[in-house]
Amino acid sequence: MAKVITMLPANIRGFARDFAIDQLPPGYVWNLVDYIPNRHQSGCTIRGAWTLLSSNSLGGPIWGGYHAPYAKGAKLLVCGSAGNLWDQSGWQNPDVTTQSPATAVGSMFTSGKQNGVMLRDRVYFADATGIQAPKYVTYNGTSLAISQLAGANVPKATVLAVYKDRLLAGGDPANPSALYFSPLEGSIAHPQGPLGDWDVKSMITTSRAITGIMPMAAAVLIFHDGMIEKIRGAKPPETNTDTDMALDTFTAQLGCIDTASIVPWEENVIFANMKGVHLTDGSTIRSLTDQGGIGDAWRRSTY
Repeated sequence: MAKVITMLPANIRGFARDFAIDQLPPGYVWNLVDYIPNRHQSGCTIRGAWTLLSSNSLGGPIWGGYHAPYAKGAKLLVCGSAGNLWDQSGWQNPDVTTQSPATAVGSMFTSGKQNGVMLRDRVYFADATGIQAPKYVTYNGTSLAISQLAGANVPKATVLAVYKDRLLAGGDPANPSALYFSPLEGSIAHPQGPLGDWDVKSMITTSRAITGIMPMAAAVLIFHDGMIEKIRGAKPPETNTDTDMALDTFTAQLGCIDTASIVPWEENVIFANMKGVHLTDGSTIRSLTDQGGIGDAWRRSTY
């Protein structure tokens, strides 16, 4: 094996490994291996050890999952590419030193564009191909069960979200620009919520095919290829009911086609595209890659 020889200036003694940048010994150069700087000129955070948790194969690469805090106990749900949903036990122990088995729950989808979403005591997953209607997972304290939405007018959505006790669905290949609203969870008229029939009038047509949905405190961001729209209001359209929702263009400069990269963070939303990684509070958008000084490098690597 060839050796790499580094020539240091005469006034530099060597590399100081895993020191904070503002605590380097005099005459040493910064070198990090097991520590990660929180931000420039700050202290360091140690890199934690990783432990292999699952003791058996999950049938292929994992495409999604959800940590579900069910009323009867929390569960770690994992979706494998073979089409099965797995219950990964053993994760509750913060000092896991031994592997634990994953139990196959039942048939899910072979692929998905995002992780699951939880409404009340059910976790919903969508089929990336848009061939099947969404499925939901329940837990009674003893066993997990998978069921499929079978009510009238249920869209074969590829992306899901939860907003004000309704399941939001988009990306149905039959109408890719439509955003659908489930019946209100627990209402007198529709006590089954998303499990019942969906109102055919309870939908908003957006400008382009929907690639992602991210609710915020008082609005819903609708992601497309090359743009983002925003829906304000709390009452969606329904038969014989007026709506207070309004659809506006949030930005025609940025969009996102990678649903898995759209994530919430401290009342903000982070998403990525070919131009960089961006953060928005629902009013403005900031480029984290440009602020971090790697915007040019990001664009060179993606174009």
